[in-house]
Amino acid sequence: MSGGITYIFDELEIEIGQTHPELDRWLDKYQLTRWLILTAENPNGEEFPGFVNKQRTGVLRSELGETDYQHLEGKAVMLGYPEEKSFLILGISLEDSVRLAQKYDQVAIVTGEIGQFAEVLRLED
Repeated sequence: MSGGITYIFDELEIEIGQTHPELDRWLDKYQLTRWLILTAENPNGEEFPGFVNKQRTGVLRSELGETDYQHLEGKAVMLGYPEEKSFLILGISLEDSVRLAQKYDQVAIVTGEIGQFAEVLRLED
């Protein structure tokens, strides 16, 4: 794990600015090209109480369960900060990624395409 944020989904670790061949193989298997990492916790970059974050995560988990998106639940880990529950969502368009992130009041998303680097996209009003 580097000094930045590492997103962990089972044995798969994703880091910003890196390519992820294992993720690419999974995308290829399902004939998908784009992915998203999203949390519902700590909206607008503000630290919320644990019980609120847990409720928000439950709502996002339920919403994802009602879609056809392949997804995994994991966590974001950064030294000195509490872990955040996060979801890796496969096959979601950039437009739907932004819409979903805005719905959960997130200020940024981590996304990428098959064979490309993981990148942070900041969401501006």
